[in-house]
Amino acid sequence: MSHPHPFDPGPGQGFHVYPEKLRAAADTIDQAADLVRGFALTDLADVRLGRNDLGLPGTLAELMRGVRGAGTVDAYNRAVDQVREISVANSAELGELSAALHRAAEHYERLDRQAYDEMKRLEGGTR
Repeated sequence: MSHPHPFDPGPGQGFHVYPEKLRAAADTIDQAADLVRGFALTDLADVRLGRNDLGLPGTLAELMRGVRGAGTVDAYNRAVDQVREISVANSAELGELSAALHRAAEHYERLDRQAYDEMKRLEGGTR
């Protein structure tokens, strides 16, 4: 007893991939990656606080015996740095996704060319 290939839906049941749509999606993802990267490297570049921007209460300095500042400046700057790092990493992931979509488009274009060439060969034409 033979079993059909699990990924072969059978005659007339397949799907068609449009390489130009894959490329358009990849280009849109590239634009998103650029936006995320720009947000991380440009928009957030100047939002860190200076050590004394919030005065002594914003630092971890001892304000008086037994009373320490909240450390808000350090916590805020750590959060900004973390958002920047995550955004840069996400931008890189988007870039990898875009590259994969471009490779898929090339693959399907190659398959389309091969199928076209085979059809021309079968009908006796040349290409």
